[in-house]
Amino acid sequence: MWKWISDLLSVAPPPWFIWLGASVAVLNFIVVLAAYRFNRANERTKRLNSVQDEFWFRKIAAPFFIEPYLEFLTGQQASFEALSVRPSGGAEVELYQRYMSAFRQAKKDIRCRLNFLKAVDPLTFKEISQAIRDLEDKVTLFCAENSGFGDPDQGERATKDDVISQFETTVIKSITVLKKSHRAMVDA
Repeated sequence: MWKWISDLLSVAPPPWFIWLGASVAVLNFIVVLAAYRFNRANERTKRLNSVQDEFWFRKIAAPFFIEPYLEFLTGQQASFEALSVRPSGGAEVELYQRYMSAFRQAKKDIRCRLNFLKAVDPLTFKEISQAIRDLEDKVTLFCAENSGFGDPDQGERATKDDVISQFETTVIKSITVLKKSHRAMVDA
């Protein structure tokens, strides 16, 4: 029995078998090397994306602009919904004027924060600015009509439901634009 094994081991394999084994070994080495380089590059990209996401978005953009902006929209919507539709006297007309004044002051604060976006992402700045202008137009039109300053025969009218709908549209559009901007920042 041992003789058979020693005879088998003493016979040299054919040359093509040696070349096949060597070729497989070299190919395996190349694949392992390529996988290593790919994983390193992938890790570097993930690290850079993490810095973009963690630092720019979570530490700067979110607390400085996004959170105050969404608080502005939800707070102003809640204040607006508290207004009555048709004021019956001078006190309620003054309520509309005070609301518009508070709205414009809060909008001014948000516009100052919005300039941050202009530096980071001009396209997002433009879209958010337009959403704020559209909202302000609806609010101003409604308040002007209901406080006696608007001319009901002139052009566009705005109901309370129109303005509430505009608040909701602005929130949804803003979140969509900010998500798209964040995704572009992380993927860059």
